[in-house]
Amino acid sequence: MSTLSTASEYINKINTLYPIAGEDNTTQGFRDNFKNIRLALSSTDEEVYSLKINSVSLNNPVNDFDNNIIKQAAFQDTSQIVYNESTTIQTGDVTIDYKNGHYQKFTVNEGLHVFTVSNWPDSGQAGSILLSVSTSSLSTTTISFSSLNVYNLGQNIFPVTLRGSNPHLFELRSDGTAGNLYVKEYIDRNEVVLPTVTTSTIWTINNTQTGLMVFLSGNNYNRPAYWNGTSWYVLSTGTILTV
Repeated sequence: MSTLSTASEYINKINTLYPIAGEDNTTQGFRDNFKNIRLALSSTDEEVYSLKINSVSLNNPVNDFDNNIIKQAAFQDTSQIVYNESTTIQTGDVTIDYKNGHYQKFTVNEGLHVFTVSNWPDSGQAGSILLSVSTSSLSTTTISFSSLNVYNLGQNIFPVTLRGSNPHLFELRSDGTAGNLYVKEYIDRNEVVLPTVTTSTIWTINNTQTGLMVFLSGNNYNRPAYWNGTSWYVLSTGTILTV
């Protein structure tokens, strides 16, 4: 298969030795050359236009690669777009659009807010979002996440209670399987507050991970407890809770 462009093929057909000096040259040779010149210019115009609309341009603020793969590239001094909706107070449930960027900021009012992500990458392609959530209220504000399968990789139990004035950060990930959502909360160690549970509800906690800590209230415990893999262990008293 030829690697020449169409324009190059027409250019190669031009007889550069025509006309021949001192001879009676036919007009057919002139017509052939003019035809190939015209076709080469026309083809060049099409190829230049294609490059103009399909190639990466430093003058365009956005270059859309349409999900094509960029391979063996080295990136330096790059950044991520911040989608800032924190000036608008969200009420009720919130839908995050993955296409808006990898760092998104929201502010919510009091009450429970369930976050859902739309437009994750196609199947077989992973994606991630760093989510910043602040509250505008001094009243109880909690957030949770919705998907077919939600995996809590953080310390706190869903729904998470927002405390303090600092934004709460969550890393949201898709592993390329539709419906899978992995959530990890980044804890501000200056504002660590354990979720409070009672002795009657501690056994209803789902997705319990070894080392998970809660504040156990009731039955004169009123102290932290953690899951040691098989039982809840009340700190400082050494008590093992049993069903």
